[in-house]
Amino acid sequence: MKDKSLLTEQRQSLKKDIARIYNEVNKEIFQTGVIQLRVEVTDEKILIFGLHKRDPALQILEKVDGALTMWADSLLIDEFKKRFKYKMETIVGLNVFSVLKDYDPSTGSACLTIILKKMS
Repeated sequence: MKDKSLLTEQRQSLKKDIARIYNEVNKEIFQTGVIQLRVEVTDEKILIFGLHKRDPALQILEKVDGALTMWADSLLIDEFKKRFKYKMETIVGLNVFSVLKDYDPSTGSACLTIILKKMS
């Protein structure tokens, strides 16, 4: 029984660390944290669901040039993934295979998936 309790505590601690770092990276790039965040952890992947506030400059740019805004969003997401992966590996100690992220600017919803390397 203690082993299961310890595992649950470790998982909860990991979720808190992931949420903190996700919010930290978001602040580094956008100078604002996320509105809402949910982290789900399994043995081989981690899913993060977030609700974000759209950057006002990108809202204005979107009205002027939607294609340019999509390109800017893509570049910002790529930078987010690089920073987030680095911190997951160096701070949390995860063995990350890949980080995938999608963002819907119309709702502010984002989903990030961390795929972990299999230990053999």
